Amino acid sequence: MEFLSDIGRMNKRQVLLQTISLGMIITSALMIWKSLVLGTGSESPVVVVLSGSMEPGFYRGDILFLYQPKQPVETGDIIVFNTDGREIPIVHRVIKVHQRAANTSHVDILTKGDNNWGDDRSLYPKGQLWLNPNHIMGKVVGFLPHIGRVTIIMNDYPMFKYALIAVLAVFEQHGSDGEQPQAQERQAPKLPDLSARKLKKLKEKYDRRGIVYISRIPPHLKPQKLRQLLEQYAEIGRVYLAPEDPALRKKRKEKGGNSGKNFTEGWVEFEDKAQAKQVVAMLNGQQMGGRRRSAYYYDLWCMKYLPKFKWDHLTEEVNYQKAVREQRLAAEISAAKRERDFYLSRVDKAKAVSAMLERKRKRGGEGQEGEAGEGGAAQGPAAAEAAAEGQGRPRKAAKQRQGGGGGGDAQPPKQQRQQQGDAGGAADGQAPGGVKVLRTYGQRRPKADPVTDAAAPTLSKGLLQLIAGKNGKGGGGGGAD
Repeated sequence: MEFLSDIGRMNKRQVLLQTISLGMIITSALMIWKSLVLGTGSESPVVVVLSGSMEPGFYRGDILFLYQPKQPVETGDIIVFNTDGREIPIVHRVIKVHQRAANTSHVDILTKGDNNWGDDRSLYPKGQLWLNPNHIMGKVVGFLPHIGRVTIIMNDYPMFKYALIAVLAVFEQHGSDGEQPQAQERQAPKLPDLSARKLKKLKEKYDRRGIVYISRIPPHLKPQKLRQLLEQYAEIGRVYLAPEDPALRKKRKEKGGNSGKNFTEGWVEFEDKAQAKQVVAMLNGQQMGGRRRSAYYYDLWCMKYLPKFKWDHLTEEVNYQKAVREQRLAAEISAAKRERDFYLSRVDKAKAVSAMLERKRKRGGEGQEGEAGEGGAAQGPAAAEAAAEGQGRPRKAAKQRQGGGGGGDAQPPKQQRQQQGDAGGAADGQAPGGVKVLRTYGQRRPKADPVTDAAAPTLSKGLLQLIAGKNGKGGGGGGAD
């Protein structure tokens, strides 16, 4: 049950790995078996002795190796044969070979067990007295004693077979559980213990090294060639050349120049700083030389020894530049993503606005009718203002003629109510002539600013004078403008 619970706790990947491992084991066994079949020419190259009929030559549990010879068998050979109707082959010795005169290729064979009293004719099918070459599975060429007893035990006791399979599965499970710690051990190997003497020796060797800086690397000069040129003067350790800018290389290739990879500057580590100083003093400013046909034959060495500079300083600088480059790239990618998101949002907004305009265009007829109704309503107050201005002028002239206090011809109240009713009817959407105007209410328009907008509605001068005349108090004389 514990084994089944372990299988239940396994995830899909572990189950897949276990299945693949089992499949590889089975496939390997089949490949080995088929290779033996092809190599020996026998359909069963390995068999196990199950009985004691060949004692004392072979005992139960011995493993036999078979080979199918091209030559016919002879008397005394031990063969494995199988007749029609039998499931298990038999291993016995050949005691007689009979060759027919009429057909030299046909051979009759008679076998017998070393521990049996008689021949094997009682084991042959009824009516068969001899074996034919097609009954022979192979000739015994070697054996291993008692190794095949496990096979006999599994055939005699099937429960032992199932128990063995379960044990193998448990071992396989424990082996898979131990793979992760082993992998961690491989990833972090244990460093060997160093004594104080070895540490001191390593430190002295590290301090003895010197770094030479090369400010210019000629075109076509590679690190391997640079090492070859400098190794003839002193022992060289590590070499690092800084590659050129990829943009410059691309531009040079577009213009038809050198398409290879060039380097701009380099650092060379010498095992002995004294030798590094001597090499710099000897080669700096001198011609590189080499073969005359080389691309850098006429170039000059531009070298400088860097005191108190170690290879760790260079690796730190290279790692720092790499980190800066990665951060810059990440920032550029983030900015590009923000621009893409902004562009997509604007596209979605433009689509929404286009859809709104399309819906407005479909309702264009209704919108035009609404505009006509609004125009009629706007004309109502203007007509009322014009009527009031026309009525105010005669009343003003009468007041000037009379010159009396607080008097004058006033408009009858009935006429005023009629004018107010006409103005109200015009405002409600009905023209003074009695024609009804259909008004539809659309989107509310913003009011015009009377200060900045010249088209904003304003009160006429006559209406303002009329309002001023009604609110003003009458004096001893006539009113004046």
